[in-house]
Amino acid sequence: MLARRRAPSSRRCSRADPEALGEPAIALRDKLTRRAQPLLEPGEEIQQIFLVKEGPRPGVGFVHGLDPLFTTYEVVVATDQALVIMRASMWQSGTPKKVLRRLPRRLQIRYEPRALWSQTSLPGDSPTWVHRRFYGDVEAANAAWAEQPPAAST
Repeated sequence: MLARRRAPSSRRCSRADPEALGEPAIALRDKLTRRAQPLLEPGEEIQQIFLVKEGPRPGVGFVHGLDPLFTTYEVVVATDQALVIMRASMWQSGTPKKVLRRLPRRLQIRYEPRALWSQTSLPGDSPTWVHRRFYGDVEAANAAWAEQPPAAST
């Protein structure tokens, strides 16, 4: 049996190589920042941004193949004025679609850094989970608030 041979191509499309699609490689946090900025109030500056998963413990539903049915992604944006929770697209978790909640910036995000996912203290209907990839971002968001001078009273 003869094996099929592909014609050589100088431009193969691959998700691992965005430059093959004619797009420059951009870091996830830069994409999140660029996509979330239009949903914020004018003049708000993003200090930290990261993704969380809302729903049951991640990985439990994956065993049964039901994880995508019961979980949603949210983008958490720590700005100089508030902590903004945005609903992410169902198909592209890095694309915020709408603002769900604006929380006071003084809110500290508590979590226990342990395995792959940690439950966070964000208020909401379901538990939220942060991936260890974003543990540093959560710490930086908490530290940025602690270093911020108190608002001037009028």
